[in-house]
Amino acid sequence: MALYRWGCVAVVMCLASGSALSSPPVEVLRADDGSSLAFDDNAPGGEHAMRVFDPQGKLVRELDLADFLPTAYVDALPRDAGHLRWRSEAALAAGQGSVDFSVPTPGAGRDVLHFSIDLKDGAVRTEELREYLAAADEARSLAVAR
Repeated sequence: MALYRWGCVAVVMCLASGSALSSPPVEVLRADDGSSLAFDDNAPGGEHAMRVFDPQGKLVRELDLADFLPTAYVDALPRDAGHLRWRSEAALAAGQGSVDFSVPTPGAGRDVLHFSIDLKDGAVRTEELREYLAAADEARSLAVAR
């Protein structure tokens, strides 16, 4: 009976690791000073989308998409195989104190908004305020139309 239980545990472990292996990878960008940003595309609702770490590897801040995007905007983002496709480009900024990344806008046009996240405190910013507000309005109107 004990061998049967261990066999079941082994099967469950294999299934769990198989599903983890089929998930999209986490992308990590590391600055010269050792601070880093991990993008995680695994959560279907955008939870734990970004994690900022200091040079010693200590978590500085963890962000959900809802921390900087309205809920209707997150709901309007494209999905494939149960995963959000919430970002397109990401690169360390010239001084490496931040990471620049792009998020698609909702709607048929599918443009992108450009954001920056500070590696010291995890603050997310955009200089495209007018475009951000227009995209948020478009997301709300798409949600009402559903």
